[in-house]
Amino acid sequence: MITLSLPDFVMVLVIVCFGAFGFALGLIQVVGSLVGMVVGAWLASLSYSPLSRQMSQYFLGRTGAADATAFLIVFLLVNRLSAAVFFVLNRVFRLLSFIPFLKTFNRILGAAFGFLEGALLLGIILRAAQHFSAFPWVTQLIGESKIAGFLLALVQLASPLLPALLSVVRPASPIPNEQLPVI
Repeated sequence: MITLSLPDFVMVLVIVCFGAFGFALGLIQVVGSLVGMVVGAWLASLSYSPLSRQMSQYFLGRTGAADATAFLIVFLLVNRLSAAVFFVLNRVFRLLSFIPFLKTFNRILGAAFGFLEGALLLGIILRAAQHFSAFPWVTQLIGESKIAGFLLALVQLASPLLPALLSVVRPASPIPNEQLPVI
């Protein structure tokens, strides 16, 4: 029997919730969210630094916290803008929902992409938190986690899609890249 720590349980729960929402929303909406996540992470990795410098005075010299906050602000803005665009596309798709099994495939593929999106999002968050070292407990959490290694490996697999993000957010994990689990 596999026992999960509380952080591992929360990560699994988040991924399952993403899959359930993917099933409820459908493929188009989830692909839009996935595109928003990839583009958001890419743009945030390119543009967080100027925003961080402007915000650093409000963080009392804690540049790691300012960097992490600036990254998250840019990431979330781009992600939500992309989601809005794909929401409109999903409304157009609903006009074609009279075709047999189209809604079923939309939901099943939405669930699959929802799981993937949840795992990628958690992996990106863990990797960014490691890099910015504003949250030192994350390094300990990742070292003790049974799930975090897989999430970081998934982000590593997605690295060709996120070159700018991964060049800025280098692995600072206690788990060297060559020891990350292969999926």
